[in-house]
Amino acid sequence: MRRRDFLRRAGLLATAGSAGCILPDQRGPEVHHPVTPMGAMPGARGQAGYIWAGAAHVDITPPEGAPVWLAGYGFQRPMQRVHDPISARAVYLDDGTRQVALVVADVVGLLHNSTQRIRRLIGPGVQTVVASTHNHQSPDTMGYWGPSILHALPVQTGMDAAYQRVLERRMAQAVAKAAWSARPAQLAVTRAPVVPGAVRNLRDPDDVPKTMLVAELRTRSSHETIATIVNFACHPETLGPRARLLSADFPGPLADEVQAQRGGTCVFVNGALGGMLTPNLDDDADLPERLAFVNTLGRSVGRAAAEAIADVPARPVAAVGYWAAPIELASGNAMYRYIERRGLIEARARGPKGGWLTEAGCLQMGPMHWAVMPGEPTPAAGRMMQDTLRAGGAQFAGVIGLGNDELGYLLTPTQFDEPGFSYEVSVSPGREAVPLLRASLESTQRKRGSDGG
Repeated sequence: MRRRDFLRRAGLLATAGSAGCILPDQRGPEVHHPVTPMGAMPGARGQAGYIWAGAAHVDITPPEGAPVWLAGYGFQRPMQRVHDPISARAVYLDDGTRQVALVVADVVGLLHNSTQRIRRLIGPGVQTVVASTHNHQSPDTMGYWGPSILHALPVQTGMDAAYQRVLERRMAQAVAKAAWSARPAQLAVTRAPVVPGAVRNLRDPDDVPKTMLVAELRTRSSHETIATIVNFACHPETLGPRARLLSADFPGPLADEVQAQRGGTCVFVNGALGGMLTPNLDDDADLPERLAFVNTLGRSVGRAAAEAIADVPARPVAAVGYWAAPIELASGNAMYRYIERRGLIEARARGPKGGWLTEAGCLQMGPMHWAVMPGEPTPAAGRMMQDTLRAGGAQFAGVIGLGNDELGYLLTPTQFDEPGFSYEVSVSPGREAVPLLRASLESTQRKRGSDGG
């Protein structure tokens, strides 16, 4: 079933379900960590004019034979076997005043509840951004993709609380490993060309990314690579809806290629991927063709990133930080209401008006500023955020999609009225989301300026 048809059927049933016509309400999954934080983190070590930086990655692959519902396409898609491992990758920075971390997992998405638990596991001294690659061949870490009626109406969470606990602890461990490995560092930043034809936009064929951001942290003394961050926008959904394999999709070979050429740890960070940036592969391609394209796409993007950053000099970085503001979104999405009432996802924190609480923010690494967005912004919405960052003084402006939350598609107000975006509208927190997120980003920019960022 194609994505649009599937969501149309699910939306009709969810509307009935949300009205109490089909299934009763029930409690959602609960994830508890008995000890938080997990352990001591190093104190501030950066000094005026330079930072300390570290990086690490940890395995988050569920054990072979574990009961796993794969996320990202239709409901009730069981994993048959592990094709390649999935990881969580972290970068840690310390400027002597602020300690910041970015940790990204090869999963479909993490709700704000998970972000808050990971932060508590790490401890209060580190400002942490939690993101996912939006991998469509990973365990259901949100709860949407479990058992269903007629593969159209979800009736039971797909989240395994035991795996979720392991995942969150390992993401926190990746940050701790990165922090304890930190060394005096400098930063190189550039824009790299995206290989023509690598990505297609299913809504606007002309609106495909031409460049990607690449940032590399290197040791001050020996100039060896600590971490390479590749900020590239595309859905990791190469294997398609019929695949039952667990895989990192193209971010796996992308990281392998960058690490082979540059050393250190590669962290792939997805960007403004919504509406709808996807691998440029024929819809009728079979599984062997798709597996080959995973490698081709990942290696070609990784090679372009590694070659672009190789000759860029690293420079001292005076300031790093993460500035965020809470946002309340009063979503009228019937599907979202049903999913929460039915207990497929964890109950979300509510604001004074009864809406979902989330956050948007700005992550700074010297001249590199990222808008951290709690979902999948369209390229147009991403450009709005980049313009806001540049107005605040960013030399390099990027977007981190699925940052600290996954609320679905983040569309500009005009896109809500365009027929081509009807699928994205059905899986969106609402028309007001992007204007509110942009206003929040503007306020965090002002806060960053007053803090000396």
